[in-house]
Amino acid sequence: MSDEQLTIDGYQLVNCIAAGNDTQVWEVTGEGGGQRFAMKLMLPEAFKDPQKKGVLKKEGKAGKAFDHPNLIKIHSVVVAKKYAYLIMEYFRAANLKSQIDSDLYSVHVRMKRLVEQICLGLAYIHDRGWLHRDMKPDNILFNRGSELRIIDFSLAAKGRKMKSKDIQGTKSYIAPEVLLRQAITPQTDMYSLGVTLYLALTGEYPITGLSPTDLLKNHLRVTPPNPSQLNSNVTPEMDQFVMTMLAKAPAKRFKTMDEAYSIARNLKIWKEDPETVEARRKEKDDQLLRDGVDAARRLDSRSDAARTVLLGQGASASAPTRPVAKPKPRPQPQPQKQPAAPQPMPQPPAYAPQPGYAPMPGGYYPGTMPPQYYPPMQPQPYGMPPGYAPPPGYGQMPPQQPAAAAPAPPSQPQPAPPSAPPKPAPAQKPPEPDLDELPLMEELPPVL
Repeated sequence: MSDEQLTIDGYQLVNCIAAGNDTQVWEVTGEGGGQRFAMKLMLPEAFKDPQKKGVLKKEGKAGKAFDHPNLIKIHSVVVAKKYAYLIMEYFRAANLKSQIDSDLYSVHVRMKRLVEQICLGLAYIHDRGWLHRDMKPDNILFNRGSELRIIDFSLAAKGRKMKSKDIQGTKSYIAPEVLLRQAITPQTDMYSLGVTLYLALTGEYPITGLSPTDLLKNHLRVTPPNPSQLNSNVTPEMDQFVMTMLAKAPAKRFKTMDEAYSIARNLKIWKEDPETVEARRKEKDDQLLRDGVDAARRLDSRSDAARTVLLGQGASASAPTRPVAKPKPRPQPQPQKQPAAPQPMPQPPAYAPQPGYAPMPGGYYPGTMPPQYYPPMQPQPYGMPPGYAPPPGYGQMPPQQPAAAAPAPPSQPQPAPPSAPPKPAPAQKPPEPDLDELPLMEELPPVL
């Protein structure tokens, strides 16, 4: 790539931070290379679509209207003939979703600040008459210093109550009223935030499904278990806080995000400090390595190396020694018996002529017959003299005429057996309605 391709309107592209279907986010430097920004640049394929360019303009308009420490700051939006991009604040942090997947413990340590800052950011958006409409961990940047930014206002819309013909959002976080095409309110963002906090507390989604359509149906009919059932360290008051946000009816959620923030400030999230729980877990793992009793899984090379280090630090002196089992003697192979040689069949004794018997012509004695005593005979027709030929047709049966069928006797009318009275047909029960079939769901358009 040439230097001209790495420079757009004086901004030098330094590093690609993230990539999506339509855009890429780049770390860029301004003119002179002093200040750093983040550029959300449209890809050439998406740039050809006027509707997607309109979405970028809408996001820039919404972001420029916000000025809050927990919302990403958008400085400018540019839509030219060859490219379109946003210039934003450069906030160096991984999104919350990647941190939940890779290091959930670090999220638990900073959970208090996470809840408070998200509530503050959403309260600011709602107070100015806007709705985020795509609240999820992927759109939350959270650094190690517990600073937070809410990003991506591409679906943001202005209006306290609004109805939309199109169902927009992310399937795992979408609120029930969006699927029912009801009015969208600040409580819609609360539901998505409840799914986000549930995932951060437990590492599991509250609503799941075997298919995308099944997942959307479950948002309407399934009540998830409390977070404490998946993570026993979660307090009952934190259970109530999250489950209130996940209520199916918007009226049963908090009235405003300001009310949610006031509760979150005095909220006790954990029964024990996460650091204490993590230290206990590590100690338990180390003890298993010292004792060598982890029979449920084989020690890989990394665990074996860790066990070697622990034993080298003096753990071998306290670890119980196992008696070495003596090897069992191998059984000696037994010699195989050779099969006995077959015995020859007994032969009949040779014929001994009796005294006074004279041999017959040919040298045979009485009682002994030569192999071909009688001369061979030619097969002849039975009862015919030798040389006689039977006439044509001899031995064939004359054709037989089919016997005439005897006339059947006149049939006498047989009395009909007494018929049993007809049994009444069993009453058919009406089919029970299938609760899984929701005609509404069959008409849903694809969800973004």
